[in-house]
Amino acid sequence: FQADQQVSLAKNGTYCFYTYDKYHNFGYQIESVDYIDKEAPSLTVVDHSDASQGTLSLDVTLHDVEGADRCRLYIGFDQDYADLLGIPAAEVEAGQAPEITSLEVPLIDAWQAKTVSQTGIYEVIVTDGDDGERHVTLAGAFRYDPNNSATTIDRTVTLHAVDGSGNRSQDWSVTLSAKNEPTAYVKGELAKDGFMATFSKPVQIIKPSESSLSLAYSPVKTNLLIYQNGSYLIQGTDIFGDSFEREVIVNQFDELYSCTVTVSKTEPTNQNVEVLLNAAFNTKIRLELPRSATGMAVTPVLNGQGEAIGAKIVMSRNGSINFRLIPVDTAFPAIDRTVEIGNIDKSSPTVEVVWSYAAEVVDGKTGGDVTASLLADEELAPLQNTGTTHVFTLDDQTPYVFHYSDLAGNSGSLTATLPVEIVEKTSAEADNTPPDYELSIYQSIGGVSSKVASYSKTAYESLPDKTDAYPLFSGLLQLRFQIFDANQTILSVTDGPEQGVFVSGTTVSVTENCEFTVLLTDAKGNQTEVPVSITNVDSTPPTGTVTYVQTGRYSVRGYLVISDEHEVTLKNTSGVLLETVPGPHYGQYYHDFLDNESFTFIFADVAGNIGTTVAAVTGLDMSEPVGSIKQWVPCYIDADKVPHYGQLAEAPTNGDVSVYIRFDKP
Repeated sequence: FQADQQVSLAKNGTYCFYTYDKYHNFGYQIESVDYIDKEAPSLTVVDHSDASQGTLSLDVTLHDVEGADRCRLYIGFDQDYADLLGIPAAEVEAGQAPEITSLEVPLIDAWQAKTVSQTGIYEVIVTDGDDGERHVTLAGAFRYDPNNSATTIDRTVTLHAVDGSGNRSQDWSVTLSAKNEPTAYVKGELAKDGFMATFSKPVQIIKPSESSLSLAYSPVKTNLLIYQNGSYLIQGTDIFGDSFEREVIVNQFDELYSCTVTVSKTEPTNQNVEVLLNAAFNTKIRLELPRSATGMAVTPVLNGQGEAIGAKIVMSRNGSINFRLIPVDTAFPAIDRTVEIGNIDKSSPTVEVVWSYAAEVVDGKTGGDVTASLLADEELAPLQNTGTTHVFTLDDQTPYVFHYSDLAGNSGSLTATLPVEIVEKTSAEADNTPPDYELSIYQSIGGVSSKVASYSKTAYESLPDKTDAYPLFSGLLQLRFQIFDANQTILSVTDGPEQGVFVSGTTVSVTENCEFTVLLTDAKGNQTEVPVSITNVDSTPPTGTVTYVQTGRYSVRGYLVISDEHEVTLKNTSGVLLETVPGPHYGQYYHDFLDNESFTFIFADVAGNIGTTVAAVTGLDMSEPVGSIKQWVPCYIDADKVPHYGQLAEAPTNGDVSVYIRFDKP
């Protein structure tokens, strides 16, 4: 064959190529090939769906000779249902049978949908099995068809897998007679943090607000701000983006513990949030309130006996409000309630300008328009009609001022000044050099982003294990690239997951454990590959327990024992000391109780997850001793010679007088 011809190899092996030129000079080249994979993966499925309730639940096991961790899983539906979901039909040539359009299932360790899901899947759990298997548990729901009056409709679900070499497994299909109904409220139950409501489909609740810092679609909502029986209007969206509104009757609360909780603001705000506790209408209980602390000002409302029957609590930062409802009739137990406040944001958004070029940049000059875009660590709203992007042209190169605000109302401005000069279009010199870069890694904790590491291209490439570059984080990690090249460049991501990785300009935002490759491509086609492997997502808050030690007749010490895989820092230091005396509690934080009260320890791990533990002491006897006279000496003796020991003699005496008093406690 000719020297420029290709040779196709059909199987793995060691090949020796012999060559000779027109002068019959011989040579050879040995090549070993071990990466040909023509064997399709397989999957086994166990169906746990309850179609009568409109739910989809499948346990999938993926198998592949090269390891199932390279496999991707896809789901498809019959065409009628796909049309309802808005999934376009696959394009096929004339005369061919129609094909099912399939969408990829996010194979992440523990994934929950935070945005609308076209497939209806809202939860995926992935675990590794024996012999390279992967076990996937996925949960989903079926969408309501308002144009079909049937109460049940047959829906066909099809799964297939594709391995890293592109081999496709055989399809697995099941037809379910799915319940056709709009999102419905199923039941309500009591929860410590409020009211727990169950719906027929996974939902996000808009009103009343969910007291959660990270909203996700789920059929069970555990902490709605409902604390009293009554009629409530619940509004939200289901996993398909369909809005719903339901009037719900709540009657699960015991009227003995009836009280009201009013939160002044539930949407994002940069103002203080006022929480009103009111039990004045319920004379059968009194309140045990938290003490004022940093970020929480408590003003109790007392009755005529000095007992708390309400409170105004002003929260200047996010946190938990723990209070207790205590029946006046002590035959009934006290119960604890918690109100979570997580919508306060008083920090200005972190914003920077990202530049994109319509033409090459040579020696600080370009022959095309230049676009400036705002990149922030949270959603922005433009102010004063300035928008979030601006295009600089040859005739308009003056600095541009952006005005913006985040959803909580924190505003700011940023001036964008052209980093290059726009000139008349000219031809550019040839460029064969791939882009250079500097990578800065930002970790977001509590809505505030801070730089934790920075690498040049050489320093990053020299890392033997790329996972070492990325810290523990919870929520959001940003990879911000500063690209150096003589021409216009673009940043893209390849070989990455469908969920958890987002690209905006020259910044890659990551919310899940994942592996992917960042491609930096200049206008001449030169590319730089940046492999990324992130394994340090930690979304589990630390937990703590309290050990109580009696330190005196009227004092108890509560020692905090924290449980977490990583280093934990105490956040509230007021009222907390560190044990320095050698012994079983050496090195532990503690709070001294000098009265019957509760105290909340607040702590955070290095990833930014906040944990709290409530310590409470109720057994201290703080009442004054009560005494009663048992005998006077001399005592009163009546006319019948009967002594009255509790009464002093009336006759004058020139001797000592003694009295014996008995107290109700030592």
